[in-house]
Amino acid sequence: MERFYKRKLELVIPAEEQVPSAKKTKADKQEIKDRNFASTKNSDRPINLADLEADPGLRIPISDYNVNDRDEVHRRYLLKGPCQPKNHIFPLSKCGEKERRFNPNWFEDHPSWLEYSIEKDAAFCLFCYLCKGNVGEQDCFVRTGYSNWKKRDRFGTHAGKPGSAHSHALKKCNALLNQKQHIATFFTKQSKKDQVEYRVRLESSIDSIRFLLQQGLPFRGHDESADSSNQGNFLELLKFMGCLNKDIKDVTLQNAPENGKLISPDIQKDIVNAAAIETINVIIKDIGDSLFSVLVDESRDISMKEQMAVVELNNSFDEVNTTLLLCVSCLCPDNIFVSFEKEKLIQLAEYYPNDFSLTELMALDDQLQNYIIDMRSSLDFSVLKGIGSLARTMIKFGKDKNMKTRRGTL
Repeated sequence: MERFYKRKLELVIPAEEQVPSAKKTKADKQEIKDRNFASTKNSDRPINLADLEADPGLRIPISDYNVNDRDEVHRRYLLKGPCQPKNHIFPLSKCGEKERRFNPNWFEDHPSWLEYSIEKDAAFCLFCYLCKGNVGEQDCFVRTGYSNWKKRDRFGTHAGKPGSAHSHALKKCNALLNQKQHIATFFTKQSKKDQVEYRVRLESSIDSIRFLLQQGLPFRGHDESADSSNQGNFLELLKFMGCLNKDIKDVTLQNAPENGKLISPDIQKDIVNAAAIETINVIIKDIGDSLFSVLVDESRDISMKEQMAVVELNNSFDEVNTTLLLCVSCLCPDNIFVSFEKEKLIQLAEYYPNDFSLTELMALDDQLQNYIIDMRSSLDFSVLKGIGSLARTMIKFGKDKNMKTRRGTL
């Protein structure tokens, strides 16, 4: 067996390192840290991902790892999550004229990135440590740690707005974990010729469907088999277009790949649905804010007079209820959150003072901006229907833990 599988090297820990972490002196920890740093510089020796330092105050910089190992180190730390020792007894430290300590409740406000170092009694940022890149000496959340406990708003300032360095680091971390968005392009990569042929097939199917829709004709035939004398309006029209244009004939029907003919009933329905959506959007854009009337069915009585029934719904929906419904509709994820309006959601939160404090309302603007950017850039949230499916998907992918205040609006 040893000819096919190499025996794993057993790591023998020296006696001086077999000391509980609580009893190690600073000299011992520095010696271990220096030894880990030296081992990462050696490209011939793979690192042990299971032994990566958990305490952010004792970690070596990401740039010190071998280039070939950094992605694996990134993924390991992201899968483990931030170092949050919630049961630790946090020591008091001098902050101005009073003694203060780290509050473990802050972990709930920033569950995805806030870390605490027991060794340095300081707070760190996991995302910035992993993916921020060129870190200046002034970035205390990566190098030295933040320990001014009397200014808790510094955590929100560090996260910043959507264009901040922290937000860019967050996007890089999400992209690193979401491998589907990275390797999908390799499976869909096509040559220029394949792209042109696919476009000709698609445009031919769309043109045929547009003609049938305009004329109000049926698509399907009674017998659409290959030896049928009449395969239906859609297929017969497509064959007729091929007879008139050799470029269309060379890439459609029998000359098209079996998995890319673009003539199946499901594809026909998708194109019809897209045409309906485009038509509705044109009508909405044309009408805009103008007044319009709705056609009402009428019936005649024996005296030949027109009878019409009108129901007034003002009693069911007063002004307050109407405003509330309009605000709630902004959370609808249909069509990639096309109804999203940040101002109305902030107005909705103001209606619930018991659920949203003044501090949370002030931070809600930036959080909603981060929320909509995150939702629209994720493939998992692009096909949702209804607020219920949005809430279930957020829980499924753990987004509800990272969006405490925004979760309150749901």
